[in-house]
This record gives sequence, C-alpha cells and structure tokens, in this order.
Amino acid sequence: MTTIAYKEGIIAYDSYLTSDIIIDKDYNKKIVRNGLVFFTSGLEVHFLELIDCYLNESKVQTDLNCMLLMVEKGKLYKVLNTNSLDVVKDLVDLNKPSAIGSGRHFALGAMDFGASAKQAVKIASGRDLYTGGRIRTYKLYK
Repeated sequence: MTTIAYKEGIIAYDSYLTSDIIIDKDYNKKIVRNGLVFFTSGLEVHFLELIDCYLNESKVQTDLNCMLLMVEKGKLYKVLNTNSLDVVKDLVDLNKPSAIGSGRHFALGAMDFGASAKQAVKIASGRDLYTGGRIRTYKLYK
C-alpha cells in the first residue's frame, strides 16, 4: 500500500509501488485528471479504476483494494468504494491530521506527537513494509 499523510496544509506521500514485492521505488502517487488531484493508496489497477469511476460517476465492478485522497476546489476528500460498490467521497477536516494507507497508524501517531506530514511518512517508512522511497509533498493551500 503506502502512507499518505495530511497536516497543516501539507500532503506528504511516499514513492513505493508494491504488491507482495516492491515494483517501483520512485512511483509518483499524485495523479491529476480533469482539474482534480488524486493521491493514491492501494493496488495500481484498483486506484486507476476508482479514479475512472469517480470521474464518470459510475459504480465500480468489484470491491477495490484502495483509497484515495483528492483535492477539489481547495478541499480535501477521502474517496473509496463501499460494499454496495458505490464510489463515495468524505470531506477531511483540514484542522486535524489525517492519513491513509498501510502506514497510517504510524503516521497518525507521529503527527500526534508533533511530526509534520513529511516527517510522519518518514517515520512510517521505518515500520511499514509498504512505505518507502522518496517522500514528496503537495501544498494544499498557499
């Protein structure tokens, strides 16, 4: 999976693309489509399908093993599919740290103790097998 963390206007994310092995150590998990910015967590084929279903306002065909953070008009959302195969988006409270992916627990704990989003992803990479490589950042607001 991955670790994607948000805190104080900054989204940080690692660059490992994995399954049962590391497929790519420098994968850019930021995807821009139709003016929206997506940060991807999960299986590559699944998150690409979820993005397509979100943009086409359609249901997914099967339960997807992924979750996205999406920036839309200065707001941050978690995008996922439900058991009914609907695609839903949940607004993220920008006043609180947030994280998704396999290393989210480590990242949230680190941010609770003062780490920035970037530091939190770095800390998560020390414990989570699916987090690592280059840590990139994205500024949500200026």
